[in-house]
Amino acid sequence: MKMILKKGLKSDHSTLVLFAAKDAKSGKAVFPKLTPELQKVASFAVEDAGFSGDKKESVIYRRADLGGFTNLLLIGLGETGKIAAESYR
Repeated sequence: MKMILKKGLKSDHSTLVLFAAKDAKSGKAVFPKLTPELQKVASFAVEDAGFSGDKKESVIYRRADLGGFTNLLLIGLGETGKIAAESYR
């Protein structure tokens, strides 16, 4: 996937990206400290969509309208003890 960053892009659509790791013991996604609104959606992604935070895993919620963002993208980085710079690519 190729991503391009442009300054001054005018759009009504914006995407909040949340990175999560996979807990080695429980196998569930581990998120950073989130607002209650975002925590609710993250919990839903874990329970309903089976999001575990595993490497190369992603879930997108379009038109989520959370915290001023139109879309929400959850990205898995892999197991907590094995995350490296390459995990973010």
